[in-house]
Amino acid sequence: MNRSAFLLAGLLFSAVAQAESNETKLLIQGCAEVEAIYNRRGEKNLFAGLNTSVAEALRAGYCKGVLEQYRRSGGCYRTDWIRQAQQIGQKSDSQSINVNQLLRQSCG
Repeated sequence: MNRSAFLLAGLLFSAVAQAESNETKLLIQGCAEVEAIYNRRGEKNLFAGLNTSVAEALRAGYCKGVLEQYRRSGGCYRTDWIRQAQQIGQKSDSQSINVNQLLRQSCG
C-alpha cells in the first residue's frame, strides 16, 4: 500500500470517530433539554413545550426518538423514559463514551 492509501484510511477513520463523537454530544444535549423543559414547567404535561424554543424542542425530540427506538428494539425495560433521559443528560460529553454505551448505562 502506498502512502496516499494510508492517509486516506486515516482520514476516513478520523471522520468516523468525529461523527460518533458528534452523535453522542447531540444525544446528551437533547436529553439535557428534555430535563430542562420539564423542570421549567415543574411537571410532566403536554404544555411543557409551549415555553420552549424550536432548537430546544428539536434537540429534546431527537433524544425522545432515540430512546423510543432503543426501547422498541428491546434494549431497555425501564418504565420511565424521562428518568432515562435525565441520566443521559447528566453525562459529560467530554467522557469517552458512545451512544450505545450511554443507552445501556441509562437502562441500569
